[in-house]
Amino acid sequence: MARFPGSDPPSCASPQLTIATATVFCHRFYAVHAHNKFEHDWHVVAPACLFLAGKVEETPKALRDVVYVSYILRHRKDPDAAEKLKEKARPQP
Repeated sequence: MARFPGSDPPSCASPQLTIATATVFCHRFYAVHAHNKFEHDWHVVAPACLFLAGKVEETPKALRDVVYVSYILRHRKDPDAAEKLKEKARPQP
């Protein structure tokens, strides 16, 4: 099983075939779209490809789990990142 680097949640473990499919999706996306545009940020494209690859390869992950791990990895220098994400997820009164 492959994991996101530095991730603790076991829910993000994916088979190698799913990771390979996500890699192909990323390569195909960037073969058509420019790398240097802000809207094509790899922090957004890579998790989307992983989520889609899970669906295609019949090893789906909850979108909440993919977003959680992506957020934690993107903000890994911030020790309070997980708490901030939990606060954002709480329903507003």
